[in-house]
Amino acid sequence: MSFDYLQILTIIHFASLGGLLFYGLHRLWLIACWFMERRKESHATLPDKTTDFPVVTVQLPFYNERFVAARLIEYAARIEWPKDKLEIQVLDDSTDDTVDIVDETVKRLAPEGYSGPCFQDSSLRCALS
Repeated sequence: MSFDYLQILTIIHFASLGGLLFYGLHRLWLIACWFMERRKESHATLPDKTTDFPVVTVQLPFYNERFVAARLIEYAARIEWPKDKLEIQVLDDSTDDTVDIVDETVKRLAPEGYSGPCFQDSSLRCALS
């Protein structure tokens, strides 16, 4: 009796291929389930009336960050939310010229309807209102 290694390796090879086939089919099934669930979630819509939205407060803490202060305040103001329901609080304890940059940006955005206080050195000095 001779022991045939080629036959054993062929069986192992095709058994491995069968396992990979079932693994791949399982992954395809998971992706199909994910797409079906995602399609259900995409039908959710935002309310039509702005009275249904809650008031949201965005707090922006700064300490000597003059290169990003104006950009961060502007990006917070771009949040897609009703302006009367969005409050942006700027918390600034800077010791450099960030204070002036924050003041300038807050004054520029105030006429556009954004509201919220700007705290500097633990005292209320400017307000987005």
